[in-house]
Amino acid sequence: MPLILMVIDEVQRAFGHKEYGAELDEVLTDLAKVGPSAGIMLLAATQKPDSKSTPTGFRDQFGIKFALRVTTRDASEAVLGAGAYGEGLDASRLSPDAKGCGLLRGTGDADVTGGVVRTHFADGTDAETICLRGQALRDAAGTLSGMAAGQVPSATPPTYSAAADLVQVMGDDAQAHSDVLCARLAERWPGRYSGWEPAQLAAALKPYRVQTHQVWAEGLDGARANRRGVRRADLLAVLDGPVDP
Repeated sequence: MPLILMVIDEVQRAFGHKEYGAELDEVLTDLAKVGPSAGIMLLAATQKPDSKSTPTGFRDQFGIKFALRVTTRDASEAVLGAGAYGEGLDASRLSPDAKGCGLLRGTGDADVTGGVVRTHFADGTDAETICLRGQALRDAAGTLSGMAAGQVPSATPPTYSAAADLVQVMGDDAQAHSDVLCARLAERWPGRYSGWEPAQLAAALKPYRVQTHQVWAEGLDGARANRRGVRRADLLAVLDGPVDP
């Protein structure tokens, strides 16, 4: 079983998303809880360590915690966990001049029970070396695409219409869930829509001024539910002409 490291920077942006925040909280908390048993390790970072931006249930799943300097004791506890202050760990007391130094807690190492540690310093030259090495490894693994692989984005706009394509895959459905539509689009035109998620679909519809709504429809599992989706009437209203087959 391969080991997978999932790194999420500015994780508070996920939980603060107006449409998917609650769902991401549930999914990421479950992943942090059971992922290690399947070889999936989650590393999350935030500059807003509080219960609103990073829910307590999510933070409590992390056994190893690291805090750079923060401004308050409460913020330090939010990062390092309850009881850290009683153990003498308070990241708000770190010196502002101690760049890259922080408090580490929960490693399970008897020699590092918790205390001040220093991260490795990398200057601009080192950072460039690291990035180039990472690019070479990804290139060898065949996981690079787009500008990172030297591909120049085409200045020619796409000749297809996402709204028209949606009308095609909706068929006679008056409305459908966004994830269902993404699956249908990817099946019909894999070169255009493979890997699309509901957020990408919503973004693609913005130029047409078509918004997603809560719609009652059949989901990918066959069960009917009220979820975010698209109405066929909204799409037809923005099409100027006949839909190409």
